[in-house]
Amino acid sequence: MAFAPTFSWLLVLRTIQGIGFSAVIPLTIVLIGDLLEGDKEIGGQGLKVFLDRIGYLIFPPLGGLLAAIAWFWPFVFYVLTIPVGIAAFIWMPETKGTNSDGTRAYLGDVLRLARHPRLMVAFSAGFLRFFLDYGFLTYFPLFLVRTSGVSTAMAGFLYVFFSIGAMITASQAGRIAAGRDKAHILFVAFIVSGAAVVLVPVVPGVWLVGCVLFFYGLANGVISPMQKSLLTQNAPAEMRGGIVSFDRLIQQISKTTSTTIVGLLLVSASLSTIFWFLGILSFISVGLMACLLPKPKPVMSSQGIS
Repeated sequence: MAFAPTFSWLLVLRTIQGIGFSAVIPLTIVLIGDLLEGDKEIGGQGLKVFLDRIGYLIFPPLGGLLAAIAWFWPFVFYVLTIPVGIAAFIWMPETKGTNSDGTRAYLGDVLRLARHPRLMVAFSAGFLRFFLDYGFLTYFPLFLVRTSGVSTAMAGFLYVFFSIGAMITASQAGRIAAGRDKAHILFVAFIVSGAAVVLVPVVPGVWLVGCVLFFYGLANGVISPMQKSLLTQNAPAEMRGGIVSFDRLIQQISKTTSTTIVGLLLVSASLSTIFWFLGILSFISVGLMACLLPKPKPVMSSQGIS
């Protein structure tokens, strides 16, 4: 892309890059599930989220700085992925599954497995997480600029609160999950997310809004690794790739519908209504997800024999 002669060639090469990158994130999640078990696996997923958030803090400003020097410099640094790929090819242990069925049979198995209650909770959590993130974080700076009169730079700076909160909980995901049901942790985190979204148009002052964004980040740092772990730990090794890819498809649908629905809502309602809508949606979704889990069977007490 750095050597693209025209903008059209740049788009073509970017499309090819997207095809390759579409496998990177699902396989990263799958490999963590293959190589680690139990709470260590959750800690690994949390570490991935932690590093993702560091990337959000570092690479966009770095890319902007490089682009200010010359438009092609951000693309030059993609060459660093090549030695990483070679190192993974040489040194990473093989985690190939035992399934040797055809593509149609594999897809059928994925669809049947996707109806598992805990996987349905994981899919629902993934959809809701990205629906909230894209609806909330897309229109959050617009709300601050229009209602509080803050600059766009200050509105962008407040995202640091979100990243810090997410990094704190994501780095401790293994400890948070130790001895606890991950589905129940997800429910609590979504309640915190919903409360944070609802509080945005209510709290006075920009810095209090930053604190609310911090708590939204805390919940986000819990939701992401727990949701990934629900996927990997409730699917057999040979099906994890398909299940995680199916989850990515659901997330892409969520991103599209979120920005569309919230954008249409903005046409007929005030900005604050968006946050009320997203917050209430979070609370309702938690109840619906809880209904997907089978109820625990009551323990029958045996009577003593005299």
